[in-house]
Amino acid sequence: MRNKNKKTNFDIFLEEELGDDEFREEFEKGFENLKIGYKINKARKESNMSQKELAEEIGTAQSNISRIERGDQNISSELLYKIAKALNKELVVKFQDRDWKEFKNLHITGGKNKEDNCFEFDLNKIIEIKTN
Repeated sequence: MRNKNKKTNFDIFLEEELGDDEFREEFEKGFENLKIGYKINKARKESNMSQKELAEEIGTAQSNISRIERGDQNISSELLYKIAKALNKELVVKFQDRDWKEFKNLHITGGKNKEDNCFEFDLNKIIEIKTN
């Protein structure tokens, strides 16, 4: 088990790079997509739906759902609404003050396959998807 108080090379690198305004701007953009994708992935799995089933429900390709869940695709509010509806969830958008501590708790580890990937950070502070 990883000692959460010990800084890894990645933690040190990220801390240094976030000091650069240009890097921070690009990092924030990508991280927002990653947080949204993670929440969609989690809600989909809680609903016992496959990516293919969700895609069919909202009228898109499974590959689009995969890209969204990986954080590799920007997503419109209209598509977020369709996804929430298909998952029988309520879409809630929440604005709050930034808390850079969340980046210090970012750890990404890989599993045996894509479904086993693990993202450890507090996403619930940023985006909420509520069950009806």
